Amino acid sequence: MTFEYMSIELCSVSQKRLPNLKRRIFDALNGQLKGDDNESIPIPTVFDLFDFLGPEAQWDIEPPTFNYYRDLDLRTCLDEDEDSVATYDIDKVREILLLKRNEGRSSGQVISKEDAEAIDKEETLLLQYLAFSNRQRHMNSYRLKVLKSWTNLLLVMFESNEFQGSARVSFLLQALQAALPSLESYGSDSPDEALELAKLAKMLLFKMDFSLTASDESSHTVGNLISDKLFQVFQICLQAIGKWAGNSELRSIYYAICYRYLTGIVDKGSGFLPGRQKTIKSVQLYGERLLNVISDDAYGSDPQCQTAALIVLGAFVNLGRAEEDPYVVNTLNKLNVIGVLVDSLKSVLQEWLEIVQTNNLDHQLYWDAKLSLLLQLCQTRDGAKYVLHANLFRSLEVSGLFSADPELEIDPANTVALEKHYTILVRVARIIGAAILSRGSHNVVQGRRFLTDHRMLVMHVLKRSAGIGAGHMSRTLEDRVEELADAFMVLITATDFLEFEEQQAPVEKPRTPLLFH
Repeated sequence: MTFEYMSIELCSVSQKRLPNLKRRIFDALNGQLKGDDNESIPIPTVFDLFDFLGPEAQWDIEPPTFNYYRDLDLRTCLDEDEDSVATYDIDKVREILLLKRNEGRSSGQVISKEDAEAIDKEETLLLQYLAFSNRQRHMNSYRLKVLKSWTNLLLVMFESNEFQGSARVSFLLQALQAALPSLESYGSDSPDEALELAKLAKMLLFKMDFSLTASDESSHTVGNLISDKLFQVFQICLQAIGKWAGNSELRSIYYAICYRYLTGIVDKGSGFLPGRQKTIKSVQLYGERLLNVISDDAYGSDPQCQTAALIVLGAFVNLGRAEEDPYVVNTLNKLNVIGVLVDSLKSVLQEWLEIVQTNNLDHQLYWDAKLSLLLQLCQTRDGAKYVLHANLFRSLEVSGLFSADPELEIDPANTVALEKHYTILVRVARIIGAAILSRGSHNVVQGRRFLTDHRMLVMHVLKRSAGIGAGHMSRTLEDRVEELADAFMVLITATDFLEFEEQQAPVEKPRTPLLFH
């Protein structure tokens, strides 16, 4: 196909470093072709050629109704071709229709002329409908192939041309303008087409430099257009997520797009302040249903989708913290998401040791996302309150995570496994510190009790970070130990633990001097 040929040609020209030929190809894809006399001839651009995705229902027809063939099962006539397209074998269908007719003759039934004509009519109608269905399925398959080739060509164009600055933003914007209407149309009802378009939108958003977009004041109109397009992508994804559209792979891509948009508008300064406010209002408009769908994916889908759902929940919490809006945190608490999240910490040590032994990357990423969400919740005042009220310290006590010396849980000779164990200790200790700091004086007593109960581990880590009895450690392991020591020091400082210990220590009575020997 043409799109595939152009992709291969661009890759070949880029690898062979032929700048003149590459420029001519790009000019042609952008709608300008040079004639023999070096005169520009306008032709359709690569974006104009994206006209093969018409309305999904434009070729649909209602299935005919049957009387004689009403209960006929034709599933045995379905065959898959080399493209895995299931179509009806018309010859097999004719054989089944003939057998169906012979059933009546063998039983001695007499069929009137009118009934025979009606049966012939139904048979003709059925064969015509199945032939139409086969053509429609093949057309959908070809259309999907063309779509994959077109999206791949755009990605090859972007990577091979090395766009910079405004040219980069302009290309990304053109691609979004071309793809978004179809993504909106197919986002919920046509998962195959939606998957390809969503992959393209995801790549475009992750390639976009939000800092450049937010700081570019040379063209206020262009800046607003870009902001509107990004918000439109986000809205389309929210709509599809709220409808629980597609399979877990498609929803994972929707979550990735939402995450990229949310982190972009939060992390890149005041340039996206209006976008933040619109985004908060959109989340509130979709209400509990949206967050409920994401939460269900976070706990009931495959590992990749679970991780993506937890990450986007963390991005929503982070946006609420930036805008001082507690809606997302309050809704997650109302849906009991925070309670389930905290309760899952009871098995954190057992599951993490299994991760260390099996090196299960998907499970590790899932726990990383879960702990990241907990940390983001604890960095908000309301979130910290809900996490602590959900018995954070009790769950950690049941888990036994801080109850033993890491060197007793993991073979000290296995430095990689030991480093991973210290990593989980650091992550959870930071969650505790963030919760105590966010709550102020309300939960200082719980923090002091935690330090008292795990005094041996705290002292061991502080000594190792100071180089006392540490022995030889790899640089990475040394960094993890120092990070854990810092996390403990934050908790010690936040709870005034040292001052509290001094007050609780018994005061020694001065000895009475001996007057006589």
